[in-house]
Amino acid sequence: MSMLPDSQQRYGPIIRGVAQTRAKLEIRQNGFPIYSTYVSAGPYEINDLTLASGSGELEIILTEANGQVRRFTQPYATLTHLLREGVWRYSASVGRYNAPFYATDDSMLWQGTLAMGTRWDSTVYGGLMGNDFYQATTVGLGKGLGVLGALSFDLTRSYAQTNPDNSQHNVQGMSYAVKYGKSFETRTNLRFAGYRYSTEGYRDFNEAVRERSADQRFRGSRRSMLEASVFQDIGLYSSLNLIFSQESYWQQDDAQRQFQFSFSSRFNTVNYSLYASQSLNDDEFNERQFGLNISVPLNFGRSTTATYDVRQNRGQLNHRASVSGRAKNSLLNYRASVTHNETGQQSAELSLGYQAPFASLGAGLTQGTDFNTLSLNASGALLLHADGLETGPYLGETSGLIHVPNIANVGQLNDSSARTNDRGYALIPYLRPFRINRVILDTAQLDPNVEIDNGVTQVVPRRGAVVKASFPARKVERILVSTRDHHGVALPFGAQISNADGLVLGIVGQAGQALLSTDEGQQIIYVRWGTTSAEQCQAQFDTHSMPLEQGYRVQDLVCR
Repeated sequence: MSMLPDSQQRYGPIIRGVAQTRAKLEIRQNGFPIYSTYVSAGPYEINDLTLASGSGELEIILTEANGQVRRFTQPYATLTHLLREGVWRYSASVGRYNAPFYATDDSMLWQGTLAMGTRWDSTVYGGLMGNDFYQATTVGLGKGLGVLGALSFDLTRSYAQTNPDNSQHNVQGMSYAVKYGKSFETRTNLRFAGYRYSTEGYRDFNEAVRERSADQRFRGSRRSMLEASVFQDIGLYSSLNLIFSQESYWQQDDAQRQFQFSFSSRFNTVNYSLYASQSLNDDEFNERQFGLNISVPLNFGRSTTATYDVRQNRGQLNHRASVSGRAKNSLLNYRASVTHNETGQQSAELSLGYQAPFASLGAGLTQGTDFNTLSLNASGALLLHADGLETGPYLGETSGLIHVPNIANVGQLNDSSARTNDRGYALIPYLRPFRINRVILDTAQLDPNVEIDNGVTQVVPRRGAVVKASFPARKVERILVSTRDHHGVALPFGAQISNADGLVLGIVGQAGQALLSTDEGQQIIYVRWGTTSAEQCQAQFDTHSMPLEQGYRVQDLVCR
């Protein structure tokens, strides 16, 4: 699919929330971790998830510095299943199910999906999935409705053997889903609205595994699920976001509901946002949060920002003030904050991160009233190739290798932290597959004695490839000479200077001065400004005997 234009690429959900301290964030899909990072105190946003499927549920686990663990789920799905006419999307896989700790089965599992864009703005799609105790079949149709938006409908039939000791204990059922999406002229984006109803005998694969394994956390099969997400732009700088979801189960009377509300805006250079979230069921409120966040840019450092936020969590107010910013060309980032709540508990946090040429390094220290936490993290990449082993802070799925032969400390504009090593190699962490990627060297900071013919090239990698971008380069002596004839008169403007091999080295400028690039050692140069013998001369010099001023060799030459 990545061979198609960007507009046809698949959708990925955005995870938003609020951390009370420097916390570890882990995102799981079907019980398995797919993303892990540290987030600073305050609102966070994860927008770079890569998921294997187009819909499902994500479990977000936030572990605070004081050991408090908060969990919540976020359903996600594409707006529609629509593909352009003539586009096919298909997948097939087979393997052994890597069962979670509660599962008793690790049998083989196979699945396949197929979607085809047809005429009349429609897409037909379907899929098969199964193993020795579970089979499911899905068929569906998506339709673009023009000004009314887009709508899709699908039905899934499942068959599951839920008791491993009784082959006669089987359940089967149907699940029906309708999804709708539309952007309105009022700049309102109904990102996703969907409803799914399942009969009592229907099981998805995860439910079948949990029931078959007698998992104590198995709540029963899902009866219905409602999801909606609305985004609204207000004016030039404001936006409003609402997310709501509700789930009910056949074996339980109560329903689980979650909603999130956020409003962000800007006044001059001050950014502020309001947010609220609540998860509840029919019996009681599980968790409720309200908050206000204000950020003010400061006039010192690089991208330095002061932030104050106040948050109410389970009826308790928490206050936080922090300062964050970047330094050393954004390679170093820092954050310091203090917090206080109504119970008198206080804490302070300091975190640093540095992106070195060989690794990404980080450290965080949190000191609270009754706890303290120290966290250290380091990550990097190793690339083995024909000429050796290279190191870097990170590598994406598709990446590159720069080679500027034997020229060290050459930077690249694609990644400010990457610089060539002593052998002239540097990693390009991220490249876009099946796209033209311009690789640009930072030639503005080259040593005067380095000469690169062309500091820009283009590569078009396949997905998962590591491509090499070579830049012919050499070390030369930069010589600034003031040329005179034997009478002491400056040589004519525009005279051509060449070496013994006839290679043009430079042109005489004003006052007889010329800037030459040549090899080190003893040299003979030839100067010509006409065709007669009186309009040419030669001079000799040795670069080793020339004084060095600001990276250039400087000397007065008499041309005879």
